Amino acid sequence: MADRKISDLTALTTPATGDLIPIVDISEAAAADKNKSITVGELLRGAPDGTAAAPSVAFTGSGTDTGFYSDAANTLAASTGGTNALHIDSSQRVGINTTSPSQLLHLSSSGPRILLTHTSANSNAFLDAGTSGVLEFSADDNNVAASSSVRFKVDGGEKARIDSSGRLGLGTSSPDSLLDIQGAAPTITLNDTNGTDDRATIQSTGGALVFTARDGTADGEIVFKKFDGTTTDETLRITNTGNVGIGTTSPANQLHLANATNAVMKIEGTGGYAQIILDGNGAGNNFLVSDDPLAIYTAGAERARIDGSGRLLVGTSSAINTDGSSLLQVVGTSSGGLLLARNDTETLANDQIGVIRFFGNDTLTAGGYEECAAIKCNADADHTDSSKASRLAFLTTASGAESPTERMRITNGGSALIGKTSTGNSIAGFEVSSTGLAQVTVNNDYVALFNRKTSDGVIIYLQQDEINEGNISVSGGTVSYNQFLGSHWAALTDWSRPEIKIGTILETINELTDWKYAVIEVEGEQKKICYNGTAEIGSTVTVEYEGEEYEGIVELETNPEFNKAVKVKVNDTVASKAIYGVFVGWNTDKDGDGGIWNDMYVGAVGNYVIRMAEGQEPEIGDLVEADGTGCAVVQDDDIIRTKTVAKVTSTIPQVTYDDGSFLVTCVLYCG
Repeated sequence: MADRKISDLTALTTPATGDLIPIVDISEAAAADKNKSITVGELLRGAPDGTAAAPSVAFTGSGTDTGFYSDAANTLAASTGGTNALHIDSSQRVGINTTSPSQLLHLSSSGPRILLTHTSANSNAFLDAGTSGVLEFSADDNNVAASSSVRFKVDGGEKARIDSSGRLGLGTSSPDSLLDIQGAAPTITLNDTNGTDDRATIQSTGGALVFTARDGTADGEIVFKKFDGTTTDETLRITNTGNVGIGTTSPANQLHLANATNAVMKIEGTGGYAQIILDGNGAGNNFLVSDDPLAIYTAGAERARIDGSGRLLVGTSSAINTDGSSLLQVVGTSSGGLLLARNDTETLANDQIGVIRFFGNDTLTAGGYEECAAIKCNADADHTDSSKASRLAFLTTASGAESPTERMRITNGGSALIGKTSTGNSIAGFEVSSTGLAQVTVNNDYVALFNRKTSDGVIIYLQQDEINEGNISVSGGTVSYNQFLGSHWAALTDWSRPEIKIGTILETINELTDWKYAVIEVEGEQKKICYNGTAEIGSTVTVEYEGEEYEGIVELETNPEFNKAVKVKVNDTVASKAIYGVFVGWNTDKDGDGGIWNDMYVGAVGNYVIRMAEGQEPEIGDLVEADGTGCAVVQDDDIIRTKTVAKVTSTIPQVTYDDGSFLVTCVLYCG
């Protein structure tokens, strides 16, 4: 290269950062260290920081004061004409016309403005802070586009719009008025910050315009006022008790009209004239009717009237009964109804909601009206928005008494009680539950009497699914229990509930059956849940109640003087003398506050079926005994013995099981 001129070298169009650039000292000195080299990367990295007036990278056509520089560590800036125009700081914040940006994009000037131009329509939109303290949005500022608008979107959907007519739409892109709010039950909420939870709302829902006012934790009031430019006057008020006042700020009634002179309410119809005048300070309070009867019309039709005999007729213009005893008569198209309501801010347990009382004016005794009977409705518990537990009570006055006593009650659960006021079979009286269960409890006397007169026959029918399954009948002096089967309660030793085939022979294991509860606590109330297990009394066990698990303490259901129920097992002894009976079925009835005990019914005496072992060929009248597998086999003689279980009454198989055993009818001898 020593014999080539630098001007003869070929230009390098794609240099690498490692390529060398020679540096030639053109002075006359001939020392060897005068000529050196530098890489392209080092040349680019080694540029000076520069200033706004003298940027380190400048452009020929713009002079030496326009270009790029770095005025601090990890910053990049651009200047034009020696003045900072763009600044990117070490936090990647961009400042235009400021060297200290405080946000990701920071514009600073006496009139900062962002211009957005739609190139096809040439319409301009601005975000402008040209006036101190004012932020201005401008859409189609040069007014070249049709139907311009300012739109606000959240989560990808438009939430608000100001259209070209200045109408603000919330929840709609096509507002119909200066303010148009659309949505499901759209609501405007006004909060008074001078108080705590003082607020009012205006809502449109279901075709209704709803005004709501709240005063802290109490109901608020709704007030209407008028203003003539000088004076503000209240014209109407709805109080927090629901009273409406016109001309008064404190209405005492549901509708209260007040006026400095006369308060007048006028009702005018095209076919006649009616007037109600209340003259609070005049000659008296008058209710004027031009002629009798007094009829009340709504929607062009008569709804009620007071006739010339003083009877109040509702839904009819003529009395149904004219004997003078029916002073209130209600007639409806589908039904005549009477409504009694309690008007109170709250209804607590035992509060009376409504009552119908019957009085007699007996001048032969003390004189005056005295109550003889009544029908009352009372709350059974404090009423809430979701629970209105209530009861009905019927009262009559007994001979020799002076005031009525409750005789019958219908509970909030639908049970009918006669002679008692509480449910439960420990309380004397008659009770029919809402499910049809009847319970009769009597102190020191017989509980029920069934008397069939004139002829013999059935006194009581017993049905299941509307089918007669048995009855109790009388013939002369004989009472017959027809379709009779005498059974006992029993349980397995571990209180389990395995599958046992009907008619299977069971034998006692010389253990007594003791029914137990697990006592749990649910929301502060004790519940007794049926417990099927072997834990001892007082032990802590886990049981399920309404789908949840609870821990409870094991208690004995009862402690009778004699416990006659025993535990059993499926017969496993040939010709056993300990036969208790045959399996009828598992208990399916709930007990206590929840759960079902795993106890069973064991048929012991009477007409039923028995499970014969496979291969047996019994004859009518054969006696049978246990074969040690839960089945019966024919006894080898015709003598009723301690091992005898039953006598066959039919050889026709009722059911044949998978193991070849089968059911035949029999008379059981186990009882």
